[in-house]
Amino acid sequence: MFHVMEEMLPNQIECLQYLAELCVNDLRVLNKYITVKRPFRRLNAAVPSSAQWNDFFSKGALITRPTPRRNRLGDEHFQKLLLLNAN
Repeated sequence: MFHVMEEMLPNQIECLQYLAELCVNDLRVLNKYITVKRPFRRLNAAVPSSAQWNDFFSKGALITRPTPRRNRLGDEHFQKLLLLNAN
């Protein structure tokens, strides 16, 4: 085992140490393993879909269209209506 580890690169050793860590359920362990942290953050980031955002903003436009009941719509009430409409 030790002979194999001598032939490995430091990044490979760090990755193996991360995989052997007992508390892998806690993301704070990534702070000890910078080599693992960079690709982990890049690959596990959610990419927003532009279609979802376009739909969300178009619903906002529908809420704010001029009607007698919505001409004095406050920020908080608008946010509540938008979230209720989006879900």
